[in-house]
Amino acid sequence: MESFKERVETISIEFRKVLEKLDKDQLCFKGKGWSIEENLRHLIASTKSYIPIIDGLERGTYKTGFLSKWGWYSRFLGNLILQSVQKNRKKKMKTFLVWEPAQYNQYLGENLLEEFFQSQELLVQLYNRSIPFIQTQQVIASPANSNIYYRLDRAFEIISNHQLRHLEQIKEIISKELSQG
Repeated sequence: MESFKERVETISIEFRKVLEKLDKDQLCFKGKGWSIEENLRHLIASTKSYIPIIDGLERGTYKTGFLSKWGWYSRFLGNLILQSVQKNRKKKMKTFLVWEPAQYNQYLGENLLEEFFQSQELLVQLYNRSIPFIQTQQVIASPANSNIYYRLDRAFEIISNHQLRHLEQIKEIISKELSQG
């Protein structure tokens, strides 16, 4: 099984292959759903939302609520969320407000792609900082909803699968919407 770093690198390579040939207009093209830009901003926001959690764990100030003590609850929710972000799921889902791409500035040249790939590096750093807490099977609350708990190792699995889901959405935008224009 590949390491988390290798998994993120593989995902990044796939994103680079898909995105490298697109221009500003293609990245910003607004079709039936989110644009490619909005997908990327969403993924960046999702990754960055875990920074305060990891910082709090390292400082020893991170606290979870009562429900986090119920192992069955965090396992159930972690598995449910992981299943919901699989790349082959066709059902659209509404995202949490904290991860809405509309909260960010519009595309600013090539900085968006650079920012996305930097967030991929950040994701690996967050994972590396999390290893001691993963080893103790730390449970965290979702950055989007403090009543949703899952183990930290499951969080990274959710994040990487979530990225693959959005990669598939971006490929669909390119094949169905941009190829028609």
